[in-house]
Amino acid sequence: MLVGGGAIEISRMVSLKTQLQDMADSAALIGAYSARNEFSQREERVRENIFFNQKGLTDQSISANSIITFNDEAEEVTVQIPTQMNMFFGGVLGQDIQNINVESTASYKTEKVDPVTIAFALDVSGSMGWNAGSGAPKIDVLKQSTKILFDEIEAGTPNPALLPESIRTGMSAYNTDIVDVQAMNWGWAHLEGAVNSLFANGGTNSTPALESAYKQIRDDRQFRKTHDPSFIESSHREYVVFMTDGDNNQVLWDEESAQICNTMRNDGIELFSIAFAAPEKGEVLLLDCASWNDGVEKPDDPEMESFEELSKNPNDKCAKPGENGNALGLANGNSGGGKSLGHCRAKEAKEIDKSEYYFDAENETTFKQAFARIGKEIANLTIRTKS
Repeated sequence: MLVGGGAIEISRMVSLKTQLQDMADSAALIGAYSARNEFSQREERVRENIFFNQKGLTDQSISANSIITFNDEAEEVTVQIPTQMNMFFGGVLGQDIQNINVESTASYKTEKVDPVTIAFALDVSGSMGWNAGSGAPKIDVLKQSTKILFDEIEAGTPNPALLPESIRTGMSAYNTDIVDVQAMNWGWAHLEGAVNSLFANGGTNSTPALESAYKQIRDDRQFRKTHDPSFIESSHREYVVFMTDGDNNQVLWDEESAQICNTMRNDGIELFSIAFAAPEKGEVLLLDCASWNDGVEKPDDPEMESFEELSKNPNDKCAKPGENGNALGLANGNSGGGKSLGHCRAKEAKEIDKSEYYFDAENETTFKQAFARIGKEIANLTIRTKS
């Protein structure tokens, strides 16, 4: 009877300890996740997890008695679960209660960052040499803002030292043609150096730069597949950052640029666009190019669909094309006033449809804020830690 009773107690102890260990492991993982994402009530989240998993156990004080320790220096969380088991045969064996303690530790140190590719299409036309409203030329504000974008990406990453191994960046600067191309490469030091060497001159045609940005991203996909054995395409996110302070010198170039933007979006590339005190026609193109917010149900052809609807009102100048008869209304003209249908919907689109990707910067301050927000968005969307 003693041997049989002892075997039963040992079996109960092993079963309870296994159950408690699973609870500790689960709670530690929740703690690590909470710490990585900087949740303010991380300990409360761990206790809630333990409380949920303690159901079915006779000791309902497990959650309250658990010891949860966050070591931010070592970047790890330890969960200790002490409890007591009543012994059925305790009186016979001389022990009524058996203490059981389990412990689990999980790291929230960043060990890997998801792959990110960023291609820039930057306007360096003559108007970029104009005053930004604060005394500095727009081209100098662009140089400062590019650095701000990467500073925000670093700030949003728990272990910035890993970023140069995951982020690849390239650039195409343009006026009426491409004036400088910075080849896609690891990190961004090379890109910041190239941006700092840019100067303002010439007219405006965004199409070649957008085509170049698209080619850089497509080539980078193949490069990663070929040279990085650990590359996981499903976790790879690709971005184009497109800015202008003006508008294209020919209507055809607007149409070509809008088409290449649509092609990139359909290819899974996310487009951020920034208008730097740009005229309405330039804002229209940037708005049309920008990606849609997550969760927005996109019409098959939003510009044309809206154009047909607005055309029912002949007094609405936004519903009319320019004098050249451009269906998108991108042409300058007395009837359309250079306003496309997209711009008639601009307020709605900025606040609802494309607010995460389109930025209308009127001065140096708002332009820098736009680049800072893009950097934060890229960090939030792509920086995933794995241990």
